Amino acid sequence: LTLALAQQLFLLPEGNSHLEAGEELLRAYDLTKQDEEITRVLRDIAEIQLYNQANADASELARLLLNYIEAEPMSQEHIIAASGLLRKIDRPSMFSPTLLAHIYGNRGVAYRNLGDYQHAIEDFDRAIILDPDYAWAYGNRGITYRSSKNYERALQDFNAAIALDDNLDWVYAGRGEVHRHRGHYDLAIQDFDRAISLDVNYAQAYGSRGRVYRFMNQ
Repeated sequence: LTLALAQQLFLLPEGNSHLEAGEELLRAYDLTKQDEEITRVLRDIAEIQLYNQANADASELARLLLNYIEAEPMSQEHIIAASGLLRKIDRPSMFSPTLLAHIYGNRGVAYRNLGDYQHAIEDFDRAIILDPDYAWAYGNRGITYRSSKNYERALQDFNAAIALDDNLDWVYAGRGEVHRHRGHYDLAIQDFDRAISLDVNYAQAYGSRGRVYRFMNQ
């Protein structure tokens, strides 16, 4: 039903309808990650005969969405695709701020993966402005601050993420790493214990906890 509605909205002449269609498809993609049907719809719209400006606008947005969905995560390709899409849709008054926050957050992860911490933090900042309760963005900004050895800011962000959602095992593991780097081994153990209690198969948390026990016994 969502895909059929989005197709109909794309075929309407108003640009706002195209943004609404893009929002519906992105929300469906965020919820299901089943991109085969979504990309089929986008390809159909992107290849539509361009006989007026409304069709051109719909086709452009469909191509930008398609590039974003199909780009390799955490890559330069993803940064380029996300940037192109954001130039088109970054209008919080007309497009879901929550979905915009997700796009900025995903681009931030890609920047961090490429070692560009400054742009990563800027994107997580923007995501949090758009969605102040976005625990995932706080956690990922915390990881970025930790990677750049700003442990105080990392700790603040991990605490904020946990206050919003205390079931994020990777945030506890990230905070545990900060405590480990600061020599607060008891606190680190507590966080790794919590991460493991949330995911008993969390191999990285077991390994990190083992390193802390080794440091404590030296």
